[in-house]
Amino acid sequence: RTADGKEIVLGVGNDAQFRHLCRVLERPELSGDPDYASNPLRVQNRLQLHAELAEAIGTFPRDELIRALNEQKVPAGGILSMPEVFQQPGGDALLMQGRNGAGTGITGLRTLAFQSSALTGRIDLSP
Repeated sequence: RTADGKEIVLGVGNDAQFRHLCRVLERPELSGDPDYASNPLRVQNRLQLHAELAEAIGTFPRDELIRALNEQKVPAGGILSMPEVFQQPGGDALLMQGRNGAGTGITGLRTLAFQSSALTGRIDLSP
């Protein structure tokens, strides 16, 4: 979570992006740590690294952090709340509007038209 209590997602896929991430988070020493010297080592030590990154991420407001990461070509984005989704350009297109049998207006949200036991709603920590 960021300093303003919001969540982000990172897509750090190579050593250069990891160095840039550490620099933006004002933790450049992490990129020099032997435990995190390569992507396989970062995956191997991900629980420890996750704790380090979470602490650093928690010192920045989400929008400021996303902007700084994107400027450094680090793939990152905010996880939006439902109100934030609809405030985005084009967000209103996700809403359905129509009339019910009584002739009054209805508003709803477009959703999946089916249910699946494969959709568990569970999110695991990525490697």
